[in-house]
Amino acid sequence: MKTDPEQGEYEVKQLRTLDDDKIKDRTLVIGSAHSEHDQAEPSHDVLTNEDVLALKAAGLSDETIIAKVRSSATRFSLATQDLIQLKKANLSDSVIQAMVETSKQK
Repeated sequence: MKTDPEQGEYEVKQLRTLDDDKIKDRTLVIGSAHSEHDQAEPSHDVLTNEDVLALKAAGLSDETIIAKVRSSATRFSLATQDLIQLKKANLSDSVIQAMVETSKQK
């Protein structure tokens, strides 16, 4: 079984069929595609340091980033060197504090 973020889980099988007395190779894709309803539901991705930096680079406000941090599953790296890197990347103290507080709750 394979997984594609846009197509969902699927399996590819190679088949040989007999059509008009000729053997033909066919590919059969079996699986579930995402519907529009699936795409509208919130993602269950785990938020990382890199994700927070990407949100900042995209120009989102601190308030929006903090709301995302507080409402998401997270897996932050918050060792001393990580915090220094976050600050050097121009994350505000408020965003970094929200990341630390969220990690404490786990």
